[in-house]
Amino acid sequence: MPTRSIERPHELTAGAVALALATDTATGLAPDEVERRLASAGPNELAASPPPSLPRLVLEAVSEPFVLLLLVAGLAAVGLGEVRDGLLVLAGLIPIVGADVITEYRADKALDELRTAAAPVARVRRAGTATDIPAAGLVPGDIVLIRAGDIVPADVRLTAASGLTMDRSALTGESVAEAAAVGPDAAGTALIDRRSVAYSGSSVVRGAGEGIVVATGGATETGKIAGGLGGAERRRSPLQRELDRLVRILLVVAIGLIAITVGSGFLRGNPPGANLLAGISAAIAAIPEEPPILLAVILGFGAHRLLRRGVLVRRLSAEETH
Repeated sequence: MPTRSIERPHELTAGAVALALATDTATGLAPDEVERRLASAGPNELAASPPPSLPRLVLEAVSEPFVLLLLVAGLAAVGLGEVRDGLLVLAGLIPIVGADVITEYRADKALDELRTAAAPVARVRRAGTATDIPAAGLVPGDIVLIRAGDIVPADVRLTAASGLTMDRSALTGESVAEAAAVGPDAAGTALIDRRSVAYSGSSVVRGAGEGIVVATGGATETGKIAGGLGGAERRRSPLQRELDRLVRILLVVAIGLIAITVGSGFLRGNPPGANLLAGISAAIAAIPEEPPILLAVILGFGAHRLLRRGVLVRRLSAEETH
């Protein structure tokens, strides 16, 4: 039985796709076959995820090594009686944590909007009859009819097109509408250059066409993007790795200063408690709080400018690649 998607449909002829999905472009699927495929592939919708909680976002931002280092330094300074300096360090954490939390919150809200932006209704041909159905009921092999003004409800391998022009900016970022084509694309063609597939979430600017559903739900290209954004996996970016290395260096420097200060005080005959406090104070003074604050502010402004241009940044550290 056909699965939720078919591999590289843009490289296959329309006839080959129809054969692979066991469908007839003239009549479409029979109702009982639709039920079997729907049970196998699942509904044509993106899985919802629980909204992010503010405490979780704050906790994730605070768990960054440099933020933890500054937090410990600020609390230690307050504990040693350097209240003003300690409060300044702790206050400096506000723009760092705030920028990260706001950026990720906006991205999660945009992800929810991406999930709800799917077409609510699709026009399909089943058992030789064209009818409107909820888009969630589409299955691989369905014959979908699209026309000007429609939102493409799934990834569709086009079998017919009459002046069909698509706006795929939500997927590719290209603001110029592009003409569709029925013939297969060359092997290895990048997604942005494919013309034989109408991708889920694209807008039909003009013309009309029809095609075979080749991917639904999370298997669509839009679904893969949503799945990548919603995934829990986090890899450290080059910028984060460099900051982690800087934190390790600062820790070595702080420990070295504590050892030198305590040793010098011991040689002078100072009390052990006073020596330890002096060493900790020297270590705190050696930790620079300005660089991470400036970095957070700069990245925050960059994320805002990218957002105004329609570019979604989920984590500030990702901006280094733009």
